[in-house]
Amino acid sequence: MRTNQVRADDAVDDGYPQRGGKQARDALTTARAFLKRGWKPVPVPHREKRPIGDRWQKQQITTANVAQHFDGQCMNIGVQLGHASGGLTDVDLDCEEAILLAQDLLPATDAIFGRDSKPCSHWLYVTDLCDTEQKAVIRYSEPKVLAGDLNNPAVLVELRIGAGDKGAHTVAPGSMHPNGEQISWEYEGEPAQVSGNHLKKRVGYLAAAALLVRHYPNAGSRHEAALVLGGVLARMLEMDADDIKRFVSAIADVAGDEEWEERGRSAAGAVDLLKRGQPTPGLPRMREVWGYEVADTVTAWLNIVGDHGASVSDADAERIDALAKLDPMEYDRQLKVAARQLGVRTKTLEREVAKRREELAPANTEMAFLQAPG
Repeated sequence: MRTNQVRADDAVDDGYPQRGGKQARDALTTARAFLKRGWKPVPVPHREKRPIGDRWQKQQITTANVAQHFDGQCMNIGVQLGHASGGLTDVDLDCEEAILLAQDLLPATDAIFGRDSKPCSHWLYVTDLCDTEQKAVIRYSEPKVLAGDLNNPAVLVELRIGAGDKGAHTVAPGSMHPNGEQISWEYEGEPAQVSGNHLKKRVGYLAAAALLVRHYPNAGSRHEAALVLGGVLARMLEMDADDIKRFVSAIADVAGDEEWEERGRSAAGAVDLLKRGQPTPGLPRMREVWGYEVADTVTAWLNIVGDHGASVSDADAERIDALAKLDPMEYDRQLKVAARQLGVRTKTLEREVAKRREELAPANTEMAFLQAPG
């Protein structure tokens, strides 16, 4: 099995700058270096994450007054994200699955840092997200119902933007994590400039892939799980067969599936099935194979849930919508044919149609009232 993880002792010939850039000797030196890069430094107590002061995001720290904020004491240093640092954006990989998947699914960048137990867990970019988003942080967490601790679901990935009133920062290299590990550069180059919309989409892919790894099926159902996932992804306009193969192969590989290459090929085959008008599984079947919570969360993060949440594609949604409006006799005649064409079991389709009927009920009642005589 291959590995996607970047390690500090790997060979350097991988397209990135030299790892482990020289660490500044103290916080003041680091702060001055950050200012030269156009990044606003943030004072943070030693071995802590929270900045000093309640209005840290409003502080004006410049080359003229930086020594007043970093006075030579042992302390951590953060960087304020967003407008204060020229659109600096941090993709914070909070789980091992996301770290292992990142090289396959995130845009390349030359600014990556982490710590010994979580190397390459922060990927820096320059984006316009601080202009287009209202949140300081977009968090992708495991659904509570799937988490071991219902009150504390695992955070998989955070897209730290710095938009809105609260602001956001990241504790930067030159600091010490609360657990005593040194935070240091893996690649001390320049953050890649990326469209904010593109980065947000790729982070959604990464979060979805990490969740799928966490809930990867047992050996007996992995082939079907790949086929179903391929059917869902094939309905995405921005994903072609190669994209699907890469995405599913990465998930299977990180999940420890020895047949990870075959899983990717099988999933990519759904593109051809869909083009030829063959039965191709979609979201209803994915809910059966992967579970409702995983399927609905993944499709939401991939932004591919169709109208009414009934299907992944508009065509599927329209078919379910049409079935929901049929009279009982015609519905019975069309049900099995529709299930085969959608690639789902009859009972699954019946549940989807029943849900759509409930959604249509208020509209149907209103229409009947308007059409009533007198």
